[in-house]
Amino acid sequence: MLAAQGKYDAAIPHLEEDQDDPFSLQLLSKAYYEAGASEKMHEVEAKLRGTNVVTIEQALVVPAARSRKPSTI
Repeated sequence: MLAAQGKYDAAIPHLEEDQDDPFSLQLLSKAYYEAGASEKMHEVEAKLRGTNVVTIEQALVVPAARSRKPSTI
């Protein structure tokens, strides 16, 4: 909810707690981008691109993350 409201600084700690979920990683990457934390954003994007689990989240989020250039939200 915080990320959807544009409160990225407040959303980051909550998103960092859920780093096994591709949706959370996608939101965390955007939150880091919006907060100006580009190094952390690159780390999260690398983790997201390397995610390979059999879940609906994997099917919906990871292929799009892999097809984007790094750090293009």
